[in-house]
Order: sequence, then C-alpha cells, then structure tokens
Amino acid sequence: MKNFLLLNIIFAAIKTLLSQNGMEQDFLKCNFKNYNFVSNNKSLYETYNVDESVIYCPKHVGCSLLLKYDNSNYHPVLKYCGNKNSVCKRCDTAESHEIHSDKQSHWYYTCCCFENYCNSIEKTILPKPIFSYMNVNPTKTNTQLEITYIHITISLMTLMLLFAFVVSVLFYLIKYKKICLIKKKSSTNDDEHALLVNFDKNLTLQGNVANGRFGSVWTADYKGESVAVKLILPQHCKHFLNEISVYNLPCMSNSRYILRFIDAGSLELSNDDISPKVDFNGNFGPCIPQPSLNNFKSKLSAQENKKYELNARMSIIRTVSASSLSITPHPTYNNVKSKLTLYKVIVFEYHPHGSLQNYLKYNQVNVAKLKILMKSLSAAVAFLHSTINLSASYKPPVAHRDLNSRNILINKEEECILCDFNLSCIGKYNDNISDGAVFSSDKSEYQINEVGTKRYMAPELFERALDLSDCITALKQVDIYALGMVLWEMSRMTVDIYDSGQPPKYRLPFEEETNKAGSFENIKIEIVRDNLRPPFPVKVSSKLMNLAYLKQTITECWERDSEARITAACVHSRMTKIFYNNTLERISADSGNESTDY
Repeated sequence: MKNFLLLNIIFAAIKTLLSQNGMEQDFLKCNFKNYNFVSNNKSLYETYNVDESVIYCPKHVGCSLLLKYDNSNYHPVLKYCGNKNSVCKRCDTAESHEIHSDKQSHWYYTCCCFENYCNSIEKTILPKPIFSYMNVNPTKTNTQLEITYIHITISLMTLMLLFAFVVSVLFYLIKYKKICLIKKKSSTNDDEHALLVNFDKNLTLQGNVANGRFGSVWTADYKGESVAVKLILPQHCKHFLNEISVYNLPCMSNSRYILRFIDAGSLELSNDDISPKVDFNGNFGPCIPQPSLNNFKSKLSAQENKKYELNARMSIIRTVSASSLSITPHPTYNNVKSKLTLYKVIVFEYHPHGSLQNYLKYNQVNVAKLKILMKSLSAAVAFLHSTINLSASYKPPVAHRDLNSRNILINKEEECILCDFNLSCIGKYNDNISDGAVFSSDKSEYQINEVGTKRYMAPELFERALDLSDCITALKQVDIYALGMVLWEMSRMTVDIYDSGQPPKYRLPFEEETNKAGSFENIKIEIVRDNLRPPFPVKVSSKLMNLAYLKQTITECWERDSEARITAACVHSRMTKIFYNNTLERISADSGNESTDY
C-alpha cells in the first residue's frame, strides 16, 4: 500500500513538472495586479492562470500595462495580458502615444511587451502624452467648460457692442459735419432771413406761356405785380433745389442782367388744372386764359419740412398756406375732381418779350439793338462766372451749363436777362477750386458730361472728355462755347449787316445741316468729327467793317480746344470796342483788318 501511494506521488510530480515546462514554452509570466480598476469581474481570473501576482499570458498576446495620467504623472491601474484584437504600443519605446479619455474625463495610456515580468512601470519608457483633445488640464469638469464658453460669449458680445458704438459715433460725426457745412453755406447770405416769410397776398395764376423739360411757366398776379411762375414737376425736385441755391448766393441780386427772384414754395394742385397751351404771337402776350386751380391745397408735408431743414438750399423756401393763394375759378372746370400733385413753385419777375429765341423770330434787330443784346448777355455771363470776395460775403463762380437762346429773356429795355439755373454748378466756397470739387445737384462724371441742349453742347461734352481736375473752369469754358452760338444767332438776324436789309429766316445752330429735329448723333458728327460750326452770312454790307472783329470774337468762343476759348469778361470787353458809337462802321484798333468778309 505504501508503495502504491509513493508511486502516485512520483507520477503527480512528474506530471506537474511536465505541465510547467509546457506552460513555460507557450506562455509568458506577466505581472498581475488590479488597482480597483475592474471590480467584481471574475473574467480577469478565469481567462488565464493567475498565481497571486503572476499571470500566465500567451506569448502572441504578451503582457500589458494600463496607466492613468493624472496631475502630470502616470499611475498603474491594471497589469494584465495583452489584447490580441487590438494594436498595442510597445512599452520599451520612447515614441509619443495618444492617450484617450473616458466619460469622466480621465486620461489613460496602454502599452504591451513580450518578455517575462516586463509590464511594470519601472521597465516602461513613459512617453510625452498627446491628448485627444486640446486640454492641458485632463481633470477639467463639464461645469468648468461651460464657464469657459460663457466667458467667450460675453467677450464676443462686448466686442460687438463696442464695434456698434464706434460705428454709431462715426455716423454721428459725419452727419454732424454735413449739417455744419449746410449751416455754413446758408449763413453766407445776410439777406436770407429777410426773405423767410410766407405769401401774405393772393397769387393768381393767369395763363401758361412756356413749357420745358422740368415743368411749365405761367403768368400770375402776386401782390399786385405781374410775375412769372415756374411750376416744377415733383420728380425734378433736385433741379428746383439747385436753382434756389444759385439765387440764394450772395450778390446775385447785384446784376440787373440776372433774372430777379421773388419767392418760392410748394403748391398742391389738380393735374387737370394744368393744361399747357402756348401762343406767343411774337411775344408772351396776350396769353390764353387757362382753367382755374380750384382743387388744390397749398402746403408742405412734414416729411418735406424735415428734409428742407437739413438742406441749405431750402433756406428761402416758403411754406405756402392754403389761405395765401387765390385762383379765379373758370366755369368750364368748376367742380372737376382729379388727383392732386405737389408742384414746386418759383416766382420771378415777368418779362413780356419772352425768350431771346422768340424775340429774334418775330422782331427786327438793328445794330443798336444788337449792341444792347450782346453787351447785356456777355455782362450776365461774366458776372455769373466771376468770384466776388467781399469782407461780409463771398460769391463763388457759377457755371450755367445750359446756356441757349431759350434760357435768355428780353426785358422792357430789350436787354438780355439770364435765367434757368436748374442745371447750374456752383464752385467751392473758397479761393482754391483747382481740385474740381463743386456744390451741385449732379456729381457723377456721366451727368456732368451729358447735361445741356444738344445744339449748344461743346465738343468735349459729346466726347465725354471734360477736364474734371478743374471742374468749374471746364464748365465755364463749356458756357463760352454756348455763348458763341447765341452770339451767332443774334448777329445772323441783324438787318443792318445785309445789303438787302432783309435777314434770312431764323434758324437754330446746325438746323440747316441737320434739319429742325437734329438727332444727337447727327449733331455730334457735325461738331466732333467734321469740326463744323454754323456758317456766317456771305453777302454783307461793306460799310460795317467791324463785322470781321465780331466774327473773330465769336470764333474764339467756339474753338475746338477749350483752353483756347476766351473768357466771358473778354467777350464783354470786346463788345465795347466792336460797337463804337452804336455802329459797326469803325474798325477796332485790335482787329487790324479792313476786310468786309464776315
């Protein structure tokens, strides 16, 4: 019996030794320890053979070490076998490894090795961690992150509010600067405040006498005086403001050859009441009686008042009350109801002879009258172009921009009166205007080049080659070109220069070459491509020797080169030399030419 027991013990020992030798051949001895990382998990102990602090792991799996990164240090969490289903970094290399976070924001690092007892922190080369998130503090909580987001949001909102405040301040300063500029312009005329009165007498419209691009002209009775009233369509309000700004300049009333301004305002009336009919019969009278304006309300809207208060050009606009106007009813148009339109109204001095164009059509002009017409017109343009700098007031130069025989009136003394400044351009309010900045209603290059009446437009306007570096000077040269055309119209209709004593039928510039309609392109070809000008009469009186000097003056006005044109002051000075003793018989000392060619 004893022998049997001994044999069993021997066989068991041999079996144990054989099993241990086989395990040593197929398994690694790895350090094993669970630092409370996995609780109540028996699989850690059941998967592989565990002997206290040693675990037998298959060689193809190897040993593994799980470390926790906390407060810039690594702490062992679990020593165990590797995972055959995942790629594991080696513990004996110094390469940087990415560490990952769990839901509690804990950061972990795992490495593997393939030697006995290699999964200890002492044998592991610890790398510099690269976090999955850009967070230098791996223990930061969700509450701390929310606080960070709140701080960022508050900072952004503060920056936005600061930006909005800066923009508001800049906008206010720009607006304030504009208002100051407007006040400065409005304060240049000492007589302005004397004109700030409402209509205190009846204004009775009588008849329509002319029509233009921007409205119509009517005769009327105002304060017992016969006046001319311009009704401007509401869509052309900017031209109304521009004309008012010109009349509001200092010293504008000093020239007797500038149309006298009386009053301005707004008038709401029926469209049916405005039925333009014109019958000049050689002048502006007698006028055809027109329907009454019995369906109207004279007022300025609150929106307009607010706008006008910010515009210096409206410093002399009147607020027309309903009781200030009286229109005599016409029986044909009584009780007619139609849509009301708010017209802009300017009241001027009335000149019964009408425009220069109609005056030349229906009246004979001799040399004496020609002298008066030419001297008065050249004086008006010279005054408009001049700069007046007095101690108490300053008048900048003004370019008319639409000078033609329709925009010139004839007064009782048969002198020229310059009018219609709705397209005019005012120079800067200082002595230096070389930078081309102007106060005008039209500021774009296209608008500056395109305005005017086509038959009187200078070549540079057709070519859109206006010198905008010195804008006001360039526009004055455009006026001189148009002045030459008007002087040509006057001289052509003068009876004394013809041997027969009979002038030809009145014609507009280039009317014979391009017919009366004369398209823009046809006139452009005549002026720009062919460099033609209206022809002078051929058969003229041999007694009027100064006709050659007059022709020279007109020719120098419409030169192709704008820089070669003479000034309005020069034209006015030459008129005195040309019309010596109210005739054209004396040869001017400046002409040096006794030729009778005209």
